[in-house]
Amino acid sequence: MSPDELWDVVLASSLLHDIGKLADQYVERSKAPPTHLQHHQLSAIKAYKVLSEVFHNNYIATVAALAILYHHEALDWRSLDSRALAFSYLRETFTLTKSINYTINQERLKTFSGNLGEALKLLCEEGAIEEGQHDLLLRVLRRASRELLNNKPQSVGEVLSVNNAKRAEFIVPAFFLYRLLYLADNRAASARSRYWLGLLKRVNWRNAEVVAEQIHRALTQRRYYIGLSAIPEVSMKRKAMS
Repeated sequence: MSPDELWDVVLASSLLHDIGKLADQYVERSKAPPTHLQHHQLSAIKAYKVLSEVFHNNYIATVAALAILYHHEALDWRSLDSRALAFSYLRETFTLTKSINYTINQERLKTFSGNLGEALKLLCEEGAIEEGQHDLLLRVLRRASRELLNNKPQSVGEVLSVNNAKRAEFIVPAFFLYRLLYLADNRAASARSRYWLGLLKRVNWRNAEVVAEQIHRALTQRRYYIGLSAIPEVSMKRKAMS
């Protein structure tokens, strides 16, 4: 695979990584029970199906889907109790996850697809993406929209193989892509919530040493998840030490 093709995979995965948020059960999650739909699981299922068709390559589709599945791994840990050290992320995700039931508001999906299509066109006109990348992403978007309308219940284990998730040739590139998605996702969320603007307003610009300390705290106060819980056969002792 050429560098350009690798970049195409990154762009397509970025476009699809939150596609599950379009489900009614996610949009209306404040009205749903605590065990509401996990959007990253639905996104991974749909991403696999879309990318396997667009790239005609099940390996690429699997790597991208695993990266999307892991990019919100922390969400799955919220339901754990003090027995967390004995928890297996892979076992929970692939064997215990029930079939995902969801519905789609077709008008919302139409609005989303139209708006994102216009955004992709503008990115191409401004030179942020090339014409070929624009065409690829437009195909991905259209295929994803059709796939979302096919809301047949499925589980992660039915679409992705847990055995592949344990193999280095899948998990290593998936972790690299996962990290890119995780960072991009958090930066986008921070910008949307005016997070950085709020931080800047609290900075004491008259004192350079204090400013440096505040910047250091802002950049180091959060932990970054790199999917280590997904690595198979890690002992409880090693987990406790990490």
